[in-house]
Amino acid sequence: MKSDKFLRIYDKVRRLVSVDEDAEVRIEYGDDDFFPTAYHVSDWREDDKAVRFRLEPPATTCKARDRATSGKAESCCA
Repeated sequence: MKSDKFLRIYDKVRRLVSVDEDAEVRIEYGDDDFFPTAYHVSDWREDDKAVRFRLEPPATTCKARDRATSGKAESCCA
């Protein structure tokens, strides 16, 4: 996506809802072979032609283990 398109989208959203300027930025990406996922921006670099972002997928978790450690249920994957 070109930066001007991103900025148009961002400005439109910012006019409609309150935006926390210090919030973490996530970028959603998906294609014909992979469902859309919100990626974390782990790094970025800029040159005279583009700004490039390194995207990290969100961490996966074991819901049963998470519930067990929170005291809400027993874990099946100790």
